[in-house]
Amino acid sequence: MPHARRSAPCLEAAGPVARQARIGIDLVQVAAIERSIADFGARFTTRMFAPGELREATVDGRLDVRALAARFAAKEAAIKAFELSESGVAWSQIEVQAVPGDASSNRMVLTGRAAESVRACGPYEISVALSHREDMACAIVVALPVEAAPARREETNEQERRGTRMNDNDTLAGRIRAVLAQHGRLAQDAHAIGTSTDLYQAGLTSHASVNVMLALESAFDVEFPDQMLTRSVFSSIDAIRGALTQLIPA
Repeated sequence: MPHARRSAPCLEAAGPVARQARIGIDLVQVAAIERSIADFGARFTTRMFAPGELREATVDGRLDVRALAARFAAKEAAIKAFELSESGVAWSQIEVQAVPGDASSNRMVLTGRAAESVRACGPYEISVALSHREDMACAIVVALPVEAAPARREETNEQERRGTRMNDNDTLAGRIRAVLAQHGRLAQDAHAIGTSTDLYQAGLTSHASVNVMLALESAFDVEFPDQMLTRSVFSSIDAIRGALTQLIPA
């Protein structure tokens, strides 16, 4: 999801990308993940986590929120390491799995577009470390290039656009502001900021953007496709409005 680092990912680079070690780190409040589960339930957990992650984080029939927070941080760290914030990957395509026979170790498994994007950067060996305490969880992802023939960059199709629009854009912007006011946790009043104001500069975090997305899906009865799960889609009210007008039937 959204991040400050915005270099072009390997799939979208204009030429060969120099292979180098890649590092990502992320810190998450456990209470913030707990609030998301309370607000959105299974819609949050199944959208964010692969089935195996949910199984591994279930203890005595209850979800271990600290374990989920650490895995959320690992996904964000991987997105930072490989500059995937504009690649439209699904969070569940970045999976943290326990290493069989070693309960204290974890590995990262990528599927779908996440795996495709990383393969385009060349072969990498990815290591992940998780840590959590009472109210904070942290993850570090380190990816080291391995000696192998560099992967060829494959051409990707442009994002498919759906053509329906809502006519009442002002009303739409007002409904977006209401969602931002409730779930965006902005440092500014969501009802006062301009429609082109950068929401990340206004205080929107990666985790808050997930809550905003889920709340928008509920409010408008839509679902953001994976290719829309990018930083730019949630960068302003105008950007969110543009995405919603593609998803909302006429």
